[in-house]
Amino acid sequence: MLDKDANEGIYIGNQTGVWYKDATIAEWVLFSSGLPPVDVRELEIYYDANPDNSRITAATYGRGIWQSDLIEVNVINSSNLVATSISTTQIDLSWTLNASGDNVLIATSPTTIFGVPTDGTAYTAGNTLPGGGTVIYVGNLVNFNHTGLSPAPTTATKFGSVNGSNQYSAGLPPVCASTFSHNWTGNVNTDWFNTGNWGPGTVPTTLDGAYFPAGRPNYPLIDAAGATCNHLTIESGASVSMHNSTSYILRVSGNWTNDGTFNRGVGTVEFNGTNALQKITGTSSTDFYVLRVDKGSDDNILDAIAQITLNAAVDAPLALISGTFRLSNAASTITAITANGQSAANALGFNKRIWLAPAP
Repeated sequence: MLDKDANEGIYIGNQTGVWYKDATIAEWVLFSSGLPPVDVRELEIYYDANPDNSRITAATYGRGIWQSDLIEVNVINSSNLVATSISTTQIDLSWTLNASGDNVLIATSPTTIFGVPTDGTAYTAGNTLPGGGTVIYVGNLVNFNHTGLSPAPTTATKFGSVNGSNQYSAGLPPVCASTFSHNWTGNVNTDWFNTGNWGPGTVPTTLDGAYFPAGRPNYPLIDAAGATCNHLTIESGASVSMHNSTSYILRVSGNWTNDGTFNRGVGTVEFNGTNALQKITGTSSTDFYVLRVDKGSDDNILDAIAQITLNAAVDAPLALISGTFRLSNAASTITAITANGQSAANALGFNKRIWLAPAP
């Protein structure tokens, strides 16, 4: 829907709500404040003789009619918003300030429904937004560590910018992340599969994040089949080890963060998340024996952002079953496949790709 009174202003409706863009804005902004995610089927603009009384109306599928004043773009959103699970109690947030360097306002909620900050009102951490959401940060930093969370639940976070006159941007769609559910205690021994070694008293499944903090009496050794988790984080001073003589597999469906020590043994680490992007990150180099990629489609990427090595003396120390392996770390020099085509499992081809894309 074209707004004839704006500078190339366009509203669009889709299954996430109502969005707006004009010639002064570099990216689309979510405009449907107070409207939950819903399929928008039609948009109409009523132009009044007094522009302050003009309205936009959205007809939705199953949610009736939504109406609002036309957008007033005084503040542009921040961008590059990322929420990263760090531990059982912490999610780290990062972003890029807008071109004006305006402050950001960050609010959090157990759902994805947020209210709208009121222009002219100053908010501080702990304030509640009208319509939902609790403010956790206002300022001009580019990162924030959200601590004191409970294990496992998903937290929705919404970002917006605010200028010196307390005028607020429309805000971007909420970003969701979950804290890790399983922290390693090592209270019993080194056995990954002993429930007494895990904080919640259960062994992680493919849905559970595994967190290995420093200062534990024992650290895990994977010496049997079946080890799996979602995200995996090894803190500085902590370690995870594979068996030295038997080749077991550790299956990871989320991101891998190694700030400590990973002892490769002769094991295989398989990245099998069927999401669009898994990442290998951390301050430590991860020395894999065999790294296996099985992500279902070559549209799904495993991105080695941190430095890695591959160490197995086999035809394919990078076992690329399906998906795309992207090497983004310029310091990593690996021999991925030494005998491509000798067996179907090692050959590049349908549904599998290697992408060399060193990060700038």
